[in-house]
Amino acid sequence: MARGAWRVHVSPTWGQRRFSDIRFSEVQAWVTRLWAGEKRPRSATVVIRAYGVFAAILDVAIRDRRITTNPARDVNLPRKGRKKRAYLSSSQVELLALQCGEFRTLVHTLACTGLRWREAIGLRVSSLDMLRRRMLVEENAVHVGHTVIVGTPKSHENRSVPFPRFLSDPLAQACNGKARDQLVFGAGNFHLRKTSSDTGWFVRAVRRCQEADRTFPFITPHDLRHTAARLAIGAEKVVGFWGGKTSPVLSRPLNCWQLRAIPW
Repeated sequence: MARGAWRVHVSPTWGQRRFSDIRFSEVQAWVTRLWAGEKRPRSATVVIRAYGVFAAILDVAIRDRRITTNPARDVNLPRKGRKKRAYLSSSQVELLALQCGEFRTLVHTLACTGLRWREAIGLRVSSLDMLRRRMLVEENAVHVGHTVIVGTPKSHENRSVPFPRFLSDPLAQACNGKARDQLVFGAGNFHLRKTSSDTGWFVRAVRRCQEADRTFPFITPHDLRHTAARLAIGAEKVVGFWGGKTSPVLSRPLNCWQLRAIPW
């Protein structure tokens, strides 16, 4: 993320500037322009991340005695607003999965197991225990520009996550013809790229769902993780902690036909 922030937001403005020539007023103006965006406002998270990368570089310059003070410090930054979470009902999960076509199994996996996108696309054939219906989460794949950085899950600990019975056959089909070290989702050799928030297959599917169901909220792939938690809580299948965070885990996997009966 830091590398991407440097390449996209920091380097074009500051990459060729001398440290000693940078002024506080220039940094403040850059942050303001960055937040406003060219076509639409950028999120506070994007602005703060880019600013943090730039300010950290100037901190190193101080340690190297290139400059005596950091002109980026005390700049007014946008505040992060708490995003209102969107949840799907079990019937809305089914509608979305249907609209996602070839990515239906991936959507069901996200909505019924609570995996993060980068964890789901990192699943390999060897990660699946079809007999016990569990998946071992041990790889985290993040796209930075055109490069995929593969690391450990966010909690830095592997974990075993149950999946519902109805996913057994679709997952088996996704693994058909693949070696154990190949990826479950996609062609097997390359990690699926994150779908575009403007024109990608996921947002197009969401729009089609909204046309069919006026109550269907605007969601992102990550929001399906919250949906999984809510469905689990509604089904009273919750114990302990989920993914190293203060979030509930499933005590046993859910079937989407079971989820339809959950009282809201």
